Amino acid sequence: MKLTLLALACVILVSCSSTSNILASSPCFDSQQEAADVGNDIMNMGFNNRVSYWVTGDSNNTIVGLGLMYGGFDPKPYCPEGGYPIIVWLDNNESGLDIKKVKSWSKVTLKLMLKERKKD
Repeated sequence: MKLTLLALACVILVSCSSTSNILASSPCFDSQQEAADVGNDIMNMGFNNRVSYWVTGDSNNTIVGLGLMYGGFDPKPYCPEGGYPIIVWLDNNESGLDIKKVKSWSKVTLKLMLKERKKD
């Protein structure tokens, strides 16, 4: 019994300490599949490297833990009228990077890449 409680406590502590930071969200898409397709395209177009360029000055590096999420969460807080967003998240609080800078450049980069994708 004590071992079970200890294991449960460890899981809860790890879960709390590794909570992702939501940095930005996109406009809402009609379906989760559309959000997934757009999110994959944006990642393949170099989202992480572009954010890294603005944050660190080096686009050859990636920001560990920076990614896009388009499923597995409740979309209502981001799309109250309905729809599915793309969420930018950072799951690396110990990166040593300025989180405010990562957040700011993630928002700008996502907006620019969404516009860029529409042109194609």
